[in-house]
Amino acid sequence: MIELRGDVKPYWLAEVLPRIGDERRSGILTVHLEREILAVSFVDGEVVAADALDHTLEEGLREILVSRQMVTEEDFVVLVAESQAGGGRVVELLVERGYLGREQLLVALREQCLGLLLDLSQEIRGQYEFYTGDEIFVEEGFSPIPVSEALIRTAWELGARGPLPPPVPGPESVCERLDSAAPAEEAADEPTARILAALDGERTCQRVVDEVGLPEFDVYLALHELCLLYTSDAADDA
Repeated sequence: MIELRGDVKPYWLAEVLPRIGDERRSGILTVHLEREILAVSFVDGEVVAADALDHTLEEGLREILVSRQMVTEEDFVVLVAESQAGGGRVVELLVERGYLGREQLLVALREQCLGLLLDLSQEIRGQYEFYTGDEIFVEEGFSPIPVSEALIRTAWELGARGPLPPPVPGPESVCERLDSAAPAEEAADEPTARILAALDGERTCQRVVDEVGLPEFDVYLALHELCLLYTSDAADDA
C-alpha cells in the first residue's frame, strides 16, 4: 500500500525521511529517477537496506572491499560466479571463504547503504513512493541507520549539495542562542530545551553532544533545526 508519494526536489529528503523516522514506519521508499530506480528499506523508522536497480548490493559491496584491499577484483568475480551457480549469497560466501569476518561484513554493508543514501541525497528530479505491506529483509546483525544519521552524515559530506538546507552545524561549529530563543525554550520538549540551554556561544557542537546525553546524530539534527530558527552559527565548518 502506497502511503507517501511526491516529487524529488531540493531538500525533499529533509521532509520525507523525518516523517518516516518519527512515525517509526516500516516499508520501502522507491525513488524513480531519470536513469535508475533506487530502493531504501525501513524497519521501525530506520534504514536497514538500500539498493539500486542498475547497481546491486554486491556491486556496491565490491567497490568498498576492493578499495580497502580486503578482496581483489578477481576473488570477487569468482565469488559472484559461485553464487550464480547456486553456491549461496555473495555476502555469505565472503565470510565462509575467509575473506573477512562477520563483523567486517556488517560494517561494509552499512557503508554500502550509506553510500547509496549519499547518491540519493544529490538527486533533485524524479518521483518517490513509500509503500508498506511487503516483507523487509534485514541482514542478521545489521545495525540500522537512524534517519538523523543518514541526513547529517550525507549533509556533512555534500555540503550545500546535500539533503539539508544550510547551515548544517559540524563538530567544531559554535552556536549561540538568539533572544528569540527564550520563548521557544520554554515551550520546547525536554530534549530540545536541554540542547538550547547548552548553547552559550562557547561550547562546540561536539561538546554539546557529549554533555546533553542524547543520541549523537539526533542532537546534530536538532541543532540544524535550531540553527534555522533560534541560533546564530558562529563557526560553521560543515
